[in-house]
Amino acid sequence: MNPMNQGVGAIITENRKILLLLRKTSPEKGRWGFPGGKVEAGEDLEAAIKREVAEEVGLKVTQVELVDSFTYRVVSDNFIGISTVFKVAIEGSAINAEKSIHDKMSWFDVNKLPKNITIPVRRALLKLSEGTLENIDE
Repeated sequence: MNPMNQGVGAIITENRKILLLLRKTSPEKGRWGFPGGKVEAGEDLEAAIKREVAEEVGLKVTQVELVDSFTYRVVSDNFIGISTVFKVAIEGSAINAEKSIHDKMSWFDVNKLPKNITIPVRRALLKLSEGTLENIDE
């Protein structure tokens, strides 16, 4: 296995829709994931999520709320990582700012998510909703 990777992800919602990006690269290539990415050396988690959201979708994060932090493994990609997911408030309009990393960006109805979502998306949404997505925008 590769060394442990530390990453962050942002749950961004608007009008009962959630913003996801279709991954072009491993781990979990071809799956929809949160905006986010690797934490840089010496960077704290809140700074990392603010930087990643700005880089990937051009939004300014104004507020963060911790949802979950967990270790996960993607055997097919020889990957093991720690993912910390935040629910964030934002300013601006989302764009796919890193097309070399993401094929597409889309807003999905929280009750009609694609089947090919990443492990962090699945885990964080279950944690956040405790089995239901009725209160996603709260």
